[in-house]
Parts: sequence; structure tokens; C-alpha cells
Amino acid sequence: MDFGKRSIIVASLWCLSALWCATVCAGPPPVPAKIYGTLVVDGAQITQDMDDGYIITVTMQDGSAFIPSAEDTDGLNEASYYIITIPLYDAESQPDGAKPDDTAVIHVIKADRELFIITPTDAEITVGASGDIARIDINAASMNASTSSTLLSTSTTTVAGGGGGGGGGGGGASTTSSTTAAATTSIITTTTTTSIKPDPGCVSVTPPAVDAGATVDVAIAVQNIDLTNVGGVNVTVGCTGITVNSVTVNSATQITVNITAAEDAPQCTGNVTVTDGTGATNIICENKFTVNPPPLCTLTVSPGTFRNGVMLPRIKTFTITGTNSNWGSTSAVKIQGINMLIPLSRSKDEIRVLALVPSKMRLPAGNKVVTVTTGDERCTGNLVIE
Repeated sequence: MDFGKRSIIVASLWCLSALWCATVCAGPPPVPAKIYGTLVVDGAQITQDMDDGYIITVTMQDGSAFIPSAEDTDGLNEASYYIITIPLYDAESQPDGAKPDDTAVIHVIKADRELFIITPTDAEITVGASGDIARIDINAASMNASTSSTLLSTSTTTVAGGGGGGGGGGGGASTTSSTTAAATTSIITTTTTTSIKPDPGCVSVTPPAVDAGATVDVAIAVQNIDLTNVGGVNVTVGCTGITVNSVTVNSATQITVNITAAEDAPQCTGNVTVTDGTGATNIICENKFTVNPPPLCTLTVSPGTFRNGVMLPRIKTFTITGTNSNWGSTSAVKIQGINMLIPLSRSKDEIRVLALVPSKMRLPAGNKVVTVTTGDERCTGNLVIE
């Protein structure tokens, strides 16, 4: 064999030796660390039969992916746990793996949208050592959820496992002992609970009623909302004949509403509804407000007596004063037994009339009814005949 062929053969054998050493001498990649646990979204635990569309991954702290990727690729298992294998760093076989005690980040994605991770805090975990198995329950929230979590307890348990893989059948006693020691794993159990922020609600409406025909300021107190930061407030009252004149925000949880009840507003008990400026939040004060019928109209007559004469006609001016009255030019006055009445003046709560009784007519003594009628409104009082 000449020198040239011999050189080619030597070079080929050297390359094969180098390739063998690269694959054998470096050894297999480290046994990965694993995490597992439950997934809670918006306060509800996700189970195996409802995990469609969810993707759970772990990345480096800067968001870069591990190679191979750390991802739950087959969904939750029968126990409704996710399981993720985190590749560990090896300079030769796995340079894009994680180093023990590195910080990694959990991501939960649903329908191409990443959810907010409540726990673990900042979505961060600490990568375990080779063969470690850590339970990390994930509590996540969609964009609009009002969710918080409380860490209840953390415990650490060391158990013997069957990892490692190579030494079982062919090795001696020392090999078996070494493999068992390497397979010892730490399981960290973290338990979380989720509380939902209470919905906004009504506390009180003061005063709780208005009389028909009246205008009042009504204070409404609410809770679990900041009324100063909702883009305005609207108020409606579920009764006919009610007009909301103005709404004033006094504080985060109290507003003042100026309300007018029409004079013909029917008696009613209804809801008061407070709506934020976006229309997204309705706070209902159920059956908290009442419209009362107009108060009873009464009157007094001055002077309160009328004396019968003997020979001359009796002429007398009376001032009639109303309470809860709404008199006007159409108001009609009647005094029982006196037919000749001449109105002298009329106002909302006072009417002056001139009464004339013929000389030959004698009025029966006693209490006589005085009536002022204005449309459907009827006010009554008494006059004494002596």
C-alpha cells in the first residue's frame, strides 16, 4: 500500500474516532427537572375535559425558549395536572438548557392570548436540579378578571424515585446504589386559594321617598366601586313621573341626585339604578325608593265664625288659607248654606271671598263645610255659624 492511501485511511479512522468520542465521551444530556400542578383560571379549576386551547410553557427569564422546548404538549392528564419537562444545561449536549437555580417564567396561553399569572408571583419559578419534580399550581386570570390569590402553605418532601435509567439490570451493587441515590427527588407542594372581588352593590338611599309634586335631594351610597373613576354616573328611578335633574358625585362611594316627582305621579315603590359612564356596571338599589301621593290639602277660615243678623243683610269677608294647596284662578269656593260668594283674590295658598246673606235668611247654627276645588284637588275646612 502506498503512502497516499495509507494517509487517507489514517485520516478516516481519526474522524470516526472523533465522532465516536463526541457522541459517547460527552454522555447523554442531564436528567431534566420537571414541574406539574393544577391550572386555575378566573377562579375556576381547569380539568382535562375543558383544557382545549390551553398551552402552558416555561421559558428563560428573558422569554427565550429552551431547546428542547419546555411545554405541556398533550394537555392535562387524568388528574387534571399539567406536566412540563425542563431541559437542563450541558455545555456539550444541551447548551440551551436551564441551569439549576436559574429563574424561569411560566406562560399560559388560551386562543393565542396570554393570560395574566397571579401565582406564582410574576410567573417566575426556580429551576430545580437534575431529576427534581416540583409541584407548582398556577393561578391565572383573563384580562377582565378581578382575582387575587393567597399562598396558604408550602411543604417539602424527599422521596425515592426510579429515575436514572441505566444501571438496573447489568450493574453490580455499587452501580445500583449510585443510581438510587441519583434518583432521589424533591417534591415541593404549593397550595393556593382564589378569592373573587365582590361586585359593586347598593348600601342606602336617603331619603327613601318623595311626595308627588315635590323636588328633593337624594343621597345614594354604594360599595366596591370608585364612582370618581368610572367616566361619569347616570341614575334612573323605576317609577312613572320622576325626573332626574342632576347627579353629583360626592366621593368614591356616594352621589347626590336631585329628583322631581310630577304632581300627578302615581304612588309607586321602585328600583334606583346607578350606571357608570361606560354602561358596563349597573348598581341596582332594589325597591329602595317610594313616590307618595300628594299630601292631603286642608284649609282654615278666618274669622272662623259667622253671626246671624236680624234685619239687615249680613256681609262678611273671609280669608281662606290652604295647607298643601295649589290654588289658582280656576279654584272654586263653596261655603255650606251661603250661596252668594264673590272671590276677591286668589293665590296658591290663600283666597279672599266676600260672603253675602240676605236679611230675611237665617242660617242654621253649627259647623258648616268650606270647600275649595281646583281640578281634581279638593280642600276642606269648617266655618262656625252662630
